[in-house]
Amino acid sequence: MIIGYVKNSDPKRALITYFEMRDSWRYASKCTFLVLIKGCSEIQDAKAGSELHIHMAKRGLETDQFLGSSLIDMYAKCGLLVKARETFDKLPLKDVVSWNVLMGGYMSLGYDIEAIDCYMKMVSEGIIPSQASFLCGLKACGSIGAIVKGEEIHDEIVRRGLLKKDALLGTTLMEMYLKCDMFMKAEQVLEELPIRDVITWSTLISGYAQQGQGHKSLKCFVHMQSEGFMPDKVTLLSVL
Repeated sequence: MIIGYVKNSDPKRALITYFEMRDSWRYASKCTFLVLIKGCSEIQDAKAGSELHIHMAKRGLETDQFLGSSLIDMYAKCGLLVKARETFDKLPLKDVVSWNVLMGGYMSLGYDIEAIDCYMKMVSEGIIPSQASFLCGLKACGSIGAIVKGEEIHDEIVRRGLLKKDALLGTTLMEMYLKCDMFMKAEQVLEELPIRDVITWSTLISGYAQQGQGHKSLKCFVHMQSEGFMPDKVTLLSVL
């Protein structure tokens, strides 16, 4: 019943049902806790989430890999980064998922330096970054102009040959360089992409426009059309 409420977009009802049950924590499965924590994240109910956390601790489940990551995400979405970090630190095994959740939490609330620090610490501990790790790290670097760290992430992406098969990483790299006023590097990334489309071109055009480089934005607009790509709404808004 509880899982059904969450799946039907009614997390409040799911939480009410759970807390109305006597000694509910004794009988709740891992799956039940997962969907309830997810519900708390959706409605940003930190109070209910904290109570669930206590119930999980009573069952010895707070250090479970999946439940722990869900708790970190819930606390971060509720703006409780200290609690998120405390929960993370208690995990006996920290994998790339738990690191990504913590990084994403920091970045979503504007703590970009902390997000970058998490990325560097994760790598130093031998955890192999995933696409989400790279995306988070690049966005954080772009937000605060941390070009040196951004270039280190770029080097790792190239070393692993990911630019050849991940267009999203390419566009995020371009955005990072544009925000850091590294225009030639952004164009270089575009040239290195095996497939260019309206999205990658629009990223460059929009980035130039936002950085006050109108003439370069228009030049890219012409170049894009010469390669046979039709502009979309994003492209046209940037050009205007």
